[in-house]
This record gives sequence, structure tokens and C-alpha cells, in this order.
Amino acid sequence: PGVLMGDSVIVINAKDIKVNATREKEKFYYSHSGYPGGFKAVSFPDQLENHPDRVIKSAVWGMLPHNKLGRRLIKKLKLYAGPDHPHEAQQPKPLE
Repeated sequence: PGVLMGDSVIVINAKDIKVNATREKEKFYYSHSGYPGGFKAVSFPDQLENHPDRVIKSAVWGMLPHNKLGRRLIKKLKLYAGPDHPHEAQQPKPLE
């Protein structure tokens, strides 16, 4: 699989994303621990404030195949809330 040997995608400033007002009010992230009463719901503003990288990761994961290939591809996605990242050899360019 030569396609998987390629570049990683580095996303910086994840905390600065913008969505429309309806999405901001109505979007929730759901999880369940598997135990009775283990259901959790986190609103979009709370998730963006506490874990902005998870907002983009869940959006990208929803677009990938949910199998071995998708799990290998999502590992190539590097997300950072601010402008600082440890990938010094990489020179990220703004996407116009």
C-alpha cells in the first residue's frame, strides 16, 4: 500500500474554527462507557473549549472508512489547538 506511506496532515489553530450558529447550538458529541448510566453528551462549545482537536478529528473520522484502512489513515492526521507543533522539519503552508 504505497498510498499509506505518504505525507501526514498537520492541522494547527484548531481552536479557531468557525461553524454556523445553528450547528453551534445543536451539535453534541455522544459517548457511552458500556456501563448502565454511562451515556455522556458534550455540547459543541464545551468540546471546542476543552478539546478543540477532537472536534476536527471526529469530523474527519466520520468521512473515513470505519475499517483497518481508516484507522491507518487517521493516524496520519496531526491536530494542534494552537500555532505551536513539534514537527520542526515540516514547514506548514496556509491553505487558501
